[in-house]
Amino acid sequence: MFLILILFCLNYLVLFGNASCPNSCSGHGSCDHNNTCACFHNYTRLDCSGYTCPNGTRWFDRSTSTDVDASPVAHSASECAGHGTCNRDNGICDCEAAWTGRACERRMCPASCSGHGVCTSMYNLGKWEGLDDGDTNDYGPLYSNWDAHMTYGCVCDWGYFGPHCGYRMCPKGDDPEITNAGGRSFKITTANSASSAMSGTFRLTFHGFETTFSGDGSSESSSLCVTFMQRLGNVDTVTCTQSSLDSTTKGCIYTITITAWPVLPMQNNGAYEK
Repeated sequence: MFLILILFCLNYLVLFGNASCPNSCSGHGSCDHNNTCACFHNYTRLDCSGYTCPNGTRWFDRSTSTDVDASPVAHSASECAGHGTCNRDNGICDCEAAWTGRACERRMCPASCSGHGVCTSMYNLGKWEGLDDGDTNDYGPLYSNWDAHMTYGCVCDWGYFGPHCGYRMCPKGDDPEITNAGGRSFKITTANSASSAMSGTFRLTFHGFETTFSGDGSSESSSLCVTFMQRLGNVDTVTCTQSSLDSTTKGCIYTITITAWPVLPMQNNGAYEK
């Protein structure tokens, strides 16, 4: 009777042992009552021996709703953003060509900007390179669509252009076949609707370069206008005439003509002369 009891216990232990979770969940999970591993965070596989990879917003996705007002409609998060394969041995995404980022969520810049530019997001391109949208933050438009931090492009160094910054700009000069051609002229009018004297400085941005001049027109002049305009790196020589100085607001009009440009153009794919 005693021998039978021992054999029964041994058989029970064998049956219990055979029913345990695979590989004891590799120490990265708990075994539930169905003998299935419930893996801890960042682990996967039947025995929890593999790593998961970061999730990223999918570029191409099936809509989750036919209602355009529902949120989210598409571009859900998934492992390696649907543009890579997860390496279960280390939890790192192996991205497809033209995709990069921890979760393969970003488009690569063409040719990595050829070593002659900076690869940055559409959000930054709009903010730092776009035209001021007229509000008070001195930034360009703040692009906010779903791909704002996923679509990337090149901002080329001065003298380079093209989507990959791989093209050099050639020297430029006056076309001898064009006769009686004038320089590029424009006017800057400063004024104050409050009918009080202005102070501080104005900032002029011209094709990627900046210069400043006083808001008090009485402290400027035609010759000083030439000086602050020629501080722009992308002009060579200018003429300037200050007129219509208002004794109350200190506003005035500057009539400026750019008479010569640098031979080596201080331009790039975002700031150029047509």
